[in-house]
Amino acid sequence: MGYDPANPMEGRITDLGPRSYTEMLPPVIAANKGKWDYHEILAPGILLHVGESGDKCYTVRVGSPRLVSIEYVRELCDIADKYCEGYLRF
Repeated sequence: MGYDPANPMEGRITDLGPRSYTEMLPPVIAANKGKWDYHEILAPGILLHVGESGDKCYTVRVGSPRLVSIEYVRELCDIADKYCEGYLRF
């Protein structure tokens, strides 16, 4: 598909803006968005969210320095693979 001077906007794919954050949500969060029944604070920084459908999602609050090494990121990814089906959000 080449450039057509008679119709310069045809096929233009720039300036679309950022992708919607909803495309990147884990499935349990996407399925229960706006449908959470309740949440419990299990310990400081650990929350259990329960959806109307019975789905459960744990939120763990952690801290890290502003700049981290690649080894640290890989360790976080290993933890996410082991406990969270590979989902990790910052």
